[in-house]
Amino acid sequence: MSIEVFGLNKTYKNGPTAVDNVTLSINSGEIFTIMGPNGAGKTTLIRIIATQLMPSDGHVRVCGYDVVHETAEVRRNIAVVPQEVMTYGQLTPHEYAYFFSRLHGNDARNAAKLADQALDYTLLQEQRDTPCIKLSLGQQRRAVIASALSSNASVLILDEPTTGLDPIARQSVWTALRELTAQGKTILLTTHSMDEAELLSDRVAILHEGTLLSQGTVRDVKSTIPYQYRLILDEEPEGLLGDVPTFRLGSKTILYFGTSLEATQFLQDLLEAGHSAEVTPTTLEDVYVRSIEGQS
Repeated sequence: MSIEVFGLNKTYKNGPTAVDNVTLSINSGEIFTIMGPNGAGKTTLIRIIATQLMPSDGHVRVCGYDVVHETAEVRRNIAVVPQEVMTYGQLTPHEYAYFFSRLHGNDARNAAKLADQALDYTLLQEQRDTPCIKLSLGQQRRAVIASALSSNASVLILDEPTTGLDPIARQSVWTALRELTAQGKTILLTTHSMDEAELLSDRVAILHEGTLLSQGTVRDVKSTIPYQYRLILDEEPEGLLGDVPTFRLGSKTILYFGTSLEATQFLQDLLEAGHSAEVTPTTLEDVYVRSIEGQS
């Protein structure tokens, strides 16, 4: 077990409870994603795990070490990409990754190899010798990710790592993270991207107002709502919806069904009435939205 969190609480002085009795475990060699709206407590939770913030109560162990009493040991085993972080402007992406790798105890030869590999993963080889101050914000973000990838740390903690990246760069980072887990590394990340969470994660958790609403595999979490299929229309057909659970998204109407048979039968009725629609399985985003709305 790479990360173990037991009854974790964090209450700020004269402020709200940011993390409320959270318990979870993260296995070695898996990608575990924490989702939740702004203010849900995601960053507070990972800052405690990363030894950057003291808990109010509860216990956290990373690679077997307690984050409060064995801080130095924990830090030797982790690499962190915070949500808001900038590169050192005059360093190049290669220097940034190389020096970060050296700080994590890798010798010069291995650090150079790890830095090169990290630049491949983040599509920065063409900019390897360009000072970061001259790079775009997306390229600078990739340089920060490359530094974490070059660390060879057992656990990577990434707070919304792909925000601002274009789709090609984002998928390259996904590939890198998957390859690292194949090597036994553990990835803990937060994201607002539901497709990122659904496609990348071994397990996910939904956090709301500091409380875990659900956790498990994507399939497990999807099973927490009674709707397994959805039907998407470009308009709202009058007189046909009945009591079918409905969600309006701009000009589109999304209908939810418990089984594929219910969805396809309704689809047939719509087609016979001259409407066009498509049936798809529910997504993690559907679960996320309905879970959060259920707490409002």
